[in-house]
Amino acid sequence: MSDDFINELRRRSRIEDVVGSRIEFDRAKSNPRKGDLWACCPFHGEKTPSFHVLTDKGTYHCFGCGVHGDVFSFVMEYENLGFFDAAKRLAGDIGMEVPERTPEAAAKAKMRRSLQDVMEIANEFYKSQLRSGPGEQAREYLKGRELERDIQDRFSLGYAPNQPDALLKYMKIENIDPEMLREVGLLARNDEGRADRDFFRNRIMFPVRDPEGRVIAFGGRALSPEARAKYMNSPATTLFDKSRVLYNMDLARKAIRDAGTLITVEGYMDVIALARAGINHSVAPMGTAMTEDHLSELWRLAPEPLICFDGDEAGKRAASRVVELALPRLQTGHSLKFVILPEGQDPDDLLRAGGAGAVKEAMSKASSLSDMIWQVTASTNTLTTPEGQAQFQAELDRLTGLIQENRSRQFFAQALNDRFYATIREARGGKAWTKGQGGSWSKGQNKGFVSGASNALKRSTLAQGILNPASGAKNPLKHTEITLGGRHREQLLLYTLVNHPGILESHIEAFVACEIHDPELKTLKTALFEAVSTHPGLDTEGLRGHFKNRGIGDIAARLAAQDVLKCLAFAQIDAEPKMAEEHWLEVLARHNTAAALLQDLQNAERAFVNERTEDNLERLRDVQNLLAKHERGEAVLASDAL
Repeated sequence: MSDDFINELRRRSRIEDVVGSRIEFDRAKSNPRKGDLWACCPFHGEKTPSFHVLTDKGTYHCFGCGVHGDVFSFVMEYENLGFFDAAKRLAGDIGMEVPERTPEAAAKAKMRRSLQDVMEIANEFYKSQLRSGPGEQAREYLKGRELERDIQDRFSLGYAPNQPDALLKYMKIENIDPEMLREVGLLARNDEGRADRDFFRNRIMFPVRDPEGRVIAFGGRALSPEARAKYMNSPATTLFDKSRVLYNMDLARKAIRDAGTLITVEGYMDVIALARAGINHSVAPMGTAMTEDHLSELWRLAPEPLICFDGDEAGKRAASRVVELALPRLQTGHSLKFVILPEGQDPDDLLRAGGAGAVKEAMSKASSLSDMIWQVTASTNTLTTPEGQAQFQAELDRLTGLIQENRSRQFFAQALNDRFYATIREARGGKAWTKGQGGSWSKGQNKGFVSGASNALKRSTLAQGILNPASGAKNPLKHTEITLGGRHREQLLLYTLVNHPGILESHIEAFVACEIHDPELKTLKTALFEAVSTHPGLDTEGLRGHFKNRGIGDIAARLAAQDVLKCLAFAQIDAEPKMAEEHWLEVLARHNTAAALLQDLQNAERAFVNERTEDNLERLRDVQNLLAKHERGEAVLASDAL
């Protein structure tokens, strides 16, 4: 097998997946977020974990029996396979096609090794030119950018002389065939019979290395203002595919492990600027938009990488593209953070203006992925008109709908839906629709009850529990029905739909996905769905007739007789339809969140009962804190629109 295939297979085979699919990691001792995993060694009998996996390095070591290696050696030992069969097994696991073992493939592998030697020789040539007479202008430029000798040496910077064939002449002295220079993109394409000439001329040279530290390409920064392109990268070659390469990956690996995260910037000058500020865990795509391969590599190294773009329109568009690239691939435990720099600034500008502190402060204020979804949507939509609001929500729905994983999609949709309605309420001054004594609807301060509700009902602990769990009122349903979206919220959802069936026609998929646990209400839900599906346009009276024909008219009647529902303005049959829809969607979102939190709580409690470790206890506390936060959020329902 070629070195190219083996290296790619090693890069794409996550050791935590390879090992974790065959043995079980010790949850108490492991720290997945730091890439530190432990298990009982499968190669010798033991009762305490001494088998250590480092995910960022892709290696394992047993402190008991001394075995160590990578994904290949693990599969070979664990399944008693030779190298070739182990490679086939690994390739099959991730869907890679194994190349045929042919003389042509062997020749290609040999050629690749020779081409890498050519790139190393070229790199040494460019470095020597920077240090000698022809590189004076380049040295002055680097000095003006405050790139001192230590930084130049760390990143192996060089200079391509302002001559048509300086590199070509040097390579001839080294007995390098010009055809090999063409193969690695160091000679310009010559289709008109002209003499061969160097691809890079009069440019600061930045060698691009693979994760193993081998030079595979170059980037060049023009020194002449008349140059057609300020920055140029090597063309695609046998060694270099810009859609899969991240600049500085070889140097940043240790710093990424130490920091527990990494930063992706737009180009190699940004990487070097951050290194000057003492931030060494940054990488950059090579003059192309981020790709799926780039994103997979980022998530392999850190659970929540930072994406840092310049503060111009191009940077904002790039952030939008990354959001849409990431959402379909989002998984629990992985996300992104975004740093959008001030208008017109890149990391080097920020460093010059405010020093390393300004750069680190900007990184500390990174926006979450959900914040970026909101910002992307707000950049092209408005909330100042009903039409704009509808389009805004449709775009939020489209973006969250890209998320394939159900749990992540549910929580993102919930958070953004909450923000959507909170923003609308804030825009209208915290006022909501209320029903006056004359029967007309107007905007005003809403206390949560329609006029005419009895004082006893207003003081009801049950009503206060539903509307405002944060009020301190004693709530017998706390942590059961209220927190977990129990029967009373289910009643509210169905009662509103009976009075406003048009809501159901507009949100049929959301309603079908909503979990209803009460047996009677579940029956009513089925009947509602059936009625709207078979008789579109049915009004409230028609629905009641349908329920009667189904033999469940008494269930609907008992629902309508609930006093606690009668006092909620938006749920009434004469409520303004848009207001009813707005608040029904809000209650549905909170109901779905509560259901997800319940599942998380049950899982956390079960894990702690089965294994009383600090990690499981911390997880249980985290879920309980989320439940408490959700309860506090319910106060919004009482302060507006109910």
